[in-house]
Formats: sequence, structure tokens, C-alpha cells
Amino acid sequence: MWAAWKQLFLECVNKHAPLHVKRARASKSPWITPYLKIRMHDRDILKLKASRSKDANDWLQFKKFRNLVNNEIKKGKELYYKRALDENECNSRQTWRIINELTSRKTNNCWIKEIKSNGNSVYRSPELVDAFNSHFSSIGPKLASQTYSNNGP
Repeated sequence: MWAAWKQLFLECVNKHAPLHVKRARASKSPWITPYLKIRMHDRDILKLKASRSKDANDWLQFKKFRNLVNNEIKKGKELYYKRALDENECNSRQTWRIINELTSRKTNNCWIKEIKSNGNSVYRSPELVDAFNSHFSSIGPKLASQTYSNNGP
């Protein structure tokens, strides 16, 4: 009886209160301060008021406030990145991370852990370096000989 009751209960719960997966996002705009959030909220309220009333003066007031808030956001972003670059002036790795973030350049760290060289698997760093070196130092003459033989003398 317990198993039957539990099954009915879980079916009811799944039907009327199903689980939803939510994804929590990291803050993509760290320069948005609580003050700017308030200003953005006020801007949104003005837009709602203007769209409901359809009054030209309300639209003018909204547009002026929107432009003001946009300029404040731009200044906040500029100040955020200036501070970040100043704080990491001596740390080139962090400086480049900030520059890549600013330019929306994605960095994918791809580390090669294994390659096949002459039929053998190479795992260790010095051997990987040697395998890459021998491959790239020998590929030029190989390509040149193939190109020469295909195109004739």
C-alpha cells in the first residue's frame, strides 16, 4: 500500500509541481553597480509609462533619461576596466585576460596531452616538444618535394 500511495503522490507532484532546471549565470557586467540598477529600473518605468500613455512628452522624458543612463553605464564600464588594468599593471597574464574579456575574445585553453609520433604515443613534455619540432622542421622539405614533383621541373 505504501508503494502505491507513494507512486500516486509522486505522479500528482510531477503533474502539478514539476521540477524545473534553472541555470545560474555569473555576472556578465560587473560594472553595473546597485546605483546603475536603480537608474535602469527607473528608465524601464519611464518607458512603460510612455508606452501606456502614448504621450509625446512622456516619450521625450524617457528618451532623455535613457540616454543619460546609457552614458552612465558607458562611464561605469570604462572606469571598471581602467581600474582593473591599473590594479593588474604588473601581472601580464591578468592584463591579457582583461583585454580578451573587453574585446569579447574567447580563450580556449587546449593542452595537448598525447600525440602519436612514428607509431609511438608521446606523453611527457620534453618528448612532446621534440616530436613537434621534428615534425615541423621536416614538413617544409617534404611539401617542397611533393609540390616540385607534381608541378614538374
